[in-house]
Amino acid sequence: MKRSRIILYFSLYIFLYTTLVSGVSLTGAEVLSIVEQQRMYYADMLALTLGFFSAGFFVEKYRERQSLFVDVFCVLAAIALVGIYFFPDRLFFLYYVPLAVYGTGFMGGLAYYKTALGIRLFSKGGFIVAASQAAAFILQYFLQFQADVPLLLCAVSVSGYLFFALLTKGFGMEIEKKYMAFISGTERAPEERVPEASKAFAFRLCLITAGSIALAAFFDNWLERRMTESALTGELSAFSWPRLILIPVFLVCGLIFDRWGEKLLSVVVFCVDLISVLIILLLKSGQAQIILCLFYVLVSAVSAWYQIMFLHRSPDSKLPALWAVMGRLIDGGITLFLALFSVSLLPAALATAVALVVLIVILVCMILNGYFAFGVDSPERDAKAQETENVSKASTPSERETFSRKLDAFSLQYELTLREKDVLKALTQSEKPLTKVAAELEISRTMLYRYLNRIYEKTGLSSREELAGALKDPKE
Repeated sequence: MKRSRIILYFSLYIFLYTTLVSGVSLTGAEVLSIVEQQRMYYADMLALTLGFFSAGFFVEKYRERQSLFVDVFCVLAAIALVGIYFFPDRLFFLYYVPLAVYGTGFMGGLAYYKTALGIRLFSKGGFIVAASQAAAFILQYFLQFQADVPLLLCAVSVSGYLFFALLTKGFGMEIEKKYMAFISGTERAPEERVPEASKAFAFRLCLITAGSIALAAFFDNWLERRMTESALTGELSAFSWPRLILIPVFLVCGLIFDRWGEKLLSVVVFCVDLISVLIILLLKSGQAQIILCLFYVLVSAVSAWYQIMFLHRSPDSKLPALWAVMGRLIDGGITLFLALFSVSLLPAALATAVALVVLIVILVCMILNGYFAFGVDSPERDAKAQETENVSKASTPSERETFSRKLDAFSLQYELTLREKDVLKALTQSEKPLTKVAAELEISRTMLYRYLNRIYEKTGLSSREELAGALKDPKE
């Protein structure tokens, strides 16, 4: 299995999703009133978010039914795309299209989950996400916005839905089985898998994502006002050439993540957030296209960041399918929240003040997550555990000899392999986080979980503390 197949699968979904959503927006204006367009936009956003959410819980529980649901939703989405271009009807837009959008969200949940597993197996998560986004946007831009041949677009999209269904049955199931085999199909060890500090880290990650998306929404609102006041609305289109700025920004973000890691990428995205706020505060006039390009830089940087982060980290969670789409869920939730409370109607000064508060919250969360502490490991685990040595660690020759005898006896008693013995030794001699232990053993964190689960199964224990205690006071 090659990385290119993951890119093909993920980019195909992104193309299908963006084509359908953009098509609804473009053709809906011809048959719906302005009020109905707004209502439909939020209804579709709600349906899409619910689709992602339901897939997050469905995937792991009903694996054998994935293909059936994908087949059904692909048919619904294909009918919707053909209908909006060739048989536009008000009732069709209002009642059928949201159902198709829900199905598209569900398919997205599967695509994100399987892409996350592929990233864990083959690494280079930044490149996979960036290349997929770039390929999808290039294809969509020229087929949907430039060619202006609905028949060609629909033919490519319908073929894409068929191909996506086939890939899900073949490649999608293959990558899931390969990942399950990689971790030996064992149960996760809850106490080691998601400790409290990791939950706090994930919560702050969600806050950073929510704040960045909110800033993008504030920028969008400010841009709309500025263009209206300057009578430049006619010069702008969400589907014009500035949209192409998404492609290089995605590629740069992917390169930064793969080359220098999540810390530098997070700092870069924060700088983009900061620049967007400064533009709102300082820019009084300017060319419409330049301002729109800056907006797309913000949107694409934030989108690339949260997709890469959640796809990269989701396999380490208790609900990997749900966390793989968490960025999308937050995106939809923030959009609906801002619409519900009519944030777009806030006075400009108040909206700017709120944007500054959001920026401060993002900064605090990033500091707590260690994104500005270059050269220091990210505090995914409790900082105290990273510095404190276990009391059972041997410090003198006699203590080391005693510990070695106990470890040999313990390994013999529970029939541990040599590699499992090495893992047990590394885990019980210190309280270092699992990330560091894996690095010292020169294995991946997932492989470390694999060995740890085997040790738990053989010994009947369930935590590092119990293992250390069993070694300290072994049963006769």
